[in-house]
Amino acid sequence: MPGDLSVTGWDNNPVGAYLSPSLTTVDVDLERLGGGAMDRLVAAVRGTEPATSRTPLNRILWRESTGPGPWHR
Repeated sequence: MPGDLSVTGWDNNPVGAYLSPSLTTVDVDLERLGGGAMDRLVAAVRGTEPATSRTPLNRILWRESTGPGPWHR
């Protein structure tokens, strides 16, 4: 049954929002991901500890391709 299956994407490709049903996806903050990698590289070269962030790099964009469940808001 269609309501028994959920499908998700990973890269928040803009096309997913226009599919039918629209595709639930994970959006990755690539700018922060790259900046964090650079911070770790600079810290490694300097022999220091890199700064850490508790803010997630990923967020779920709930759309129509994910059926209702305890994980769905």
